[in-house]
Amino acid sequence: LCHRAACRVDLHWAISDISNFAQGAAGQRSGWRLPFDGLLRLASSCATCGSGMIDVILSARCVRKLKRELKNAGQNEIGGVMAAEQIADGQFVVRDLSVQRNGTPTSFVRDPLQHRKFMRRFRMLTGNNHERFNYLGEWHSHPSFLALPSPPDVWSMQEEMHDPEQASSFLVLLILKLGRSGRLVGSTHAFRRAQAPIRVRLGAS
Repeated sequence: LCHRAACRVDLHWAISDISNFAQGAAGQRSGWRLPFDGLLRLASSCATCGSGMIDVILSARCVRKLKRELKNAGQNEIGGVMAAEQIADGQFVVRDLSVQRNGTPTSFVRDPLQHRKFMRRFRMLTGNNHERFNYLGEWHSHPSFLALPSPPDVWSMQEEMHDPEQASSFLVLLILKLGRSGRLVGSTHAFRRAQAPIRVRLGAS
């Protein structure tokens, strides 16, 4: 694996190659899956599915929430799941995200029950319109490392993607940290079955 340094990026175009991995310990996840059908999908006819041109946009509300939570967490890793709205083919706006705050400086272990409750509430508030509003993927912070997936992060997402009970055709992983100026620094990658992870364009509204 290549460990070359990655350039610092903000949320206007935070694009990072999957070959750039953070060195050191990484956030760990317990195996779990959301108990519902109709997960966000990329249509098989979508041109972005082959080219990797998927757009993930953080709503202004989520940007404020992430900055606040990352600042309060300090050097401890935090994370959760992303709830998104599909606004066009291959374009997703993250409308809300769950936050779990019991990580350590080198690890994050997700609590399945907490995030299931979050997604059930999100579905209810959006009228159970699964094709438009649903689970997009996961996020967690790397306060002490590069804001890029570590090898364990990649393996965990690939394992989740290949689970027989996983209904989605792809999942997104967002890795974040606060930069020295207080801006969000991050990267997003999409994971699909039997394919290598692809970089995803990340923006903020």
